[in-house]
Amino acid sequence: MKTAFSEGLWSLAGRVAIGGSVFIALAWLLTPEIRGLLQNSAIVTTDFQVAAWLHAASAPSLIAFMRWVSLFHGIASILCMTVIAAAALWWYGQQEKLPTLMAIVPVGMLINVAVKFAVRRDRPDWGYGLGTLETFSFPSGHTEGATLFYGAIVIWLWPRIRTPGMRLALLIAAMALVLLVAASRIVLGLHFLSDCVAAVLEALVWLSICFLAAQPAGRSANPVHKEP
Repeated sequence: MKTAFSEGLWSLAGRVAIGGSVFIALAWLLTPEIRGLLQNSAIVTTDFQVAAWLHAASAPSLIAFMRWVSLFHGIASILCMTVIAAAALWWYGQQEKLPTLMAIVPVGMLINVAVKFAVRRDRPDWGYGLGTLETFSFPSGHTEGATLFYGAIVIWLWPRIRTPGMRLALLIAAMALVLLVAASRIVLGLHFLSDCVAAVLEALVWLSICFLAAQPAGRSANPVHKEP
């Protein structure tokens, strides 16, 4: 079993490395097109209108709440939640899923950084940003991290939930959390709407790559599962 699992692990690592390299290479190659798209008048106008509307509708109490939402979904927080999820997978005898989780979240967040440096979009300058960040804006790291983490949770819990109603509730809860994180970044004046939309799309593509890459490894292992 150890040999089969080790072979599957190396196979997953190779596929993830190839997928990540291709992803980053495409982002760098398409940088001129991405920058041109972000300067499209329709996107610029929508970014401004959404940010202005959210800012006008945000009371001080809501802004304080959004600060906590943003803080709870920063790099450190997402990585801590990933460690907790990894511990849960280990406890329930699903160790074969740990490499996939590591590929999805930490590696996915590194890819986000690479894309940021490729596009090099400046942060919004609306005049009310609640913080000064030296990093680039596109795509939103907080939104991407939330999408990766909650997306992985949904995919892994889906087969364990039998009723359609509970599955729908799980999906809605994950989508609501991602939307809340994205809204917090816009309300705080740290991201454009287009940053957040791109982050969700980036995360969904990376989720798909990781789960497709993990399929051969998952079939080669034969772990003993402990039901909760």
